[in-house]
Amino acid sequence: MRNLLFLRAHSLEEWRELSQTSHSDQMARLLKQAKTYDSYLPAAEHPRDSITYIGMAVANMALSYLLTEEESYLNTMRNWIRVGIGYPSWGLARKPDHDLDAAWLLFGLGLAYAWVGDEMPEDERIALRDKLIYQGIQMGIYGGVSEEMVKPDSSPDGAYFDPKAYMRDTLSLMDHVRSELGEDIELLHDVQSFLFGRRAAPRTNLLV
Repeated sequence: MRNLLFLRAHSLEEWRELSQTSHSDQMARLLKQAKTYDSYLPAAEHPRDSITYIGMAVANMALSYLLTEEESYLNTMRNWIRVGIGYPSWGLARKPDHDLDAAWLLFGLGLAYAWVGDEMPEDERIALRDKLIYQGIQMGIYGGVSEEMVKPDSSPDGAYFDPKAYMRDTLSLMDHVRSELGEDIELLHDVQSFLFGRRAAPRTNLLV
């Protein structure tokens, strides 16, 4: 039995049977949505607008192919993936590679790789894998990286989030902005990284 991410409650054969019985309404909605992607393809050049929809579109097509084995869903999904991985960065209008654009594409394209990557031509599968690794690294770096961070022995290579470095850098950033802009402008820092309350509270007071 294939061990499919997020679909481990049943075997693939059982999911296919459920899609025709107890889950037939959900299946109908999925296929209706997936068929809309046949007549549309995202722009080859990264738009200024959000590209989050690409992630879920690819995931929908991957799931549709997984449950029906209809090649049309796989082929359309491959076309969308080629566009998505062709963007040098994921996200332009907001934090490139770090915000919802990057998160949704990592999620949706990652599911497609896990679910049906073996059904893709090898060169396309490798290109998708390499792009997911690259974008995952960019996402991992966001939020605080410290060369002085103490890690357990035999820790695997990779990007590790250091909340202390993040908070130190944030305080330095705000000091610089205040020195340049003065005290009259109201500033808001949107914390999108995980901080324990006992650590975050003292730093919050320093920012006020």
